[in-house]
Amino acid sequence: MNGNGDFIVAWSCEIKNRGWNVYQRRFHADGSPLGPSERISQGEAAYAAAVDISMDGDATVVIVWEGQGSSGLYITAQRFAANGTTIGNNFTVGITSDTVDQYYPSVVLHNGKIYTAWQAEGTIWANIIDFNNPPVSVEGRTTGIPKSFHLFQNYPNPCNPTTTIKYEIPRRSHVRLVIYNLLGEEIVTLENNEVLPGIHEVQWDGKDSKGGDVSSGIYLYRLSVNGYAQTRKMVLTR
Repeated sequence: MNGNGDFIVAWSCEIKNRGWNVYQRRFHADGSPLGPSERISQGEAAYAAAVDISMDGDATVVIVWEGQGSSGLYITAQRFAANGTTIGNNFTVGITSDTVDQYYPSVVLHNGKIYTAWQAEGTIWANIIDFNNPPVSVEGRTTGIPKSFHLFQNYPNPCNPTTTIKYEIPRRSHVRLVIYNLLGEEIVTLENNEVLPGIHEVQWDGKDSKGGDVSSGIYLYRLSVNGYAQTRKMVLTR
């Protein structure tokens, strides 16, 4: 909100056949819109969420969000001038590693500096960026054969009931991907075969190995590859 009470709302949503995107809309202090809703994320993301926004004293704005790209979850930002005009392209805020998922961004814009913080693999990261000199754009991220084994966070999470689980492997390997409940009981095996190197996606429809619907709750999914194993949590709601 600026000094006149004008304010901005930002959110993410999924549109059929277009994937997830981030939008913003500006309003007068009395609640009347200053213009139509505007899509601000560039390209088609498999997932976009955890939107945060900040306005500086001169009414410039930064919006940040977590998005699913070809190399995992990463934090993206977009700048806006005081009149609402988009400045430049989306850019990546938190680059720690192409194989480390990044979540839950927050942002404060103050005196021409963008102060951001986010979580990555259980660690809190932070960055200070010059508003007029942001880092490399999202399009500059690298792709190709992964350098290591990695299991990504499912999306959407929570799910109701279908969700996508993504993993990557650097070489041809026997892969086993299994869903468990919190008691450690096996619910269903999603993958149990030889897989070529690269990034792979598997969907779970919230059913057990017998085709029955499982109840709402917290579940674990575990990737096992040639002695490597990684486990993550997910939430199922119905």
